[in-house]
Amino acid sequence: MMIHRYLLVLLFAVTSQVFAESLTLWQVELEAPDYAINVVVEDYEKYFTKTLTFDVEAIDPAEISDFYSNLFEQINWSDPLAANSNGSNIPGGWSGYNIHMGTNGKPEAIYVKGWQSDNVPASGNLKLVLSSFDGEGYSGSVTVAVMPTVDMSPLFKLNQLISADPKNIFLLYQELNENPFEIWKIEASDFPTVIDGSLLHSYLEIVREIENNYQIYGETYAP
Repeated sequence: MMIHRYLLVLLFAVTSQVFAESLTLWQVELEAPDYAINVVVEDYEKYFTKTLTFDVEAIDPAEISDFYSNLFEQINWSDPLAANSNGSNIPGGWSGYNIHMGTNGKPEAIYVKGWQSDNVPASGNLKLVLSSFDGEGYSGSVTVAVMPTVDMSPLFKLNQLISADPKNIFLLYQELNENPFEIWKIEASDFPTVIDGSLLHSYLEIVREIENNYQIYGETYAP
């Protein structure tokens, strides 16, 4: 279901910077390997957010897993599933693996892996989407992010609000001119005159609740 797909993207994409030992938030940069193509870094300071995306060509999936395993190990973040990985049939040190036919009708293979900080409530995520294969290796795209661990229940309220009626997503898009699930692009203060009890009012109340959770996190861990 598309709504749940967007919710998972939101959970993955709303992220914060790394905190390790004596480092403070925003001091550690996410790195891309030398062979990365079309590297894009996005910052959303209100959510202490940084995501790194890039494309790859002619690679082995294990290269990506190894690169970021080393990066997170250097800042003392650990893989919570590592202890259960013995005997796993997932290749290349990944935690999860899925193959399917993409929306373009072509095959895709998706690999995922995660880490947790021992210093603050935060976790990191790595996603590799392979879109083609030839004799030299695989090509695809990589997304890596780190996120604070906050109360995510408002996101499920958001999902319930939008999925309650099929027209809600269309009405909200008309009001916001943005994807309603991409809350990091929404400024509640841009809508000062909203009718109480309206769909937009309920939506903005949830957005403010989410913003407040991240503000509390920032005051505690990123002063």
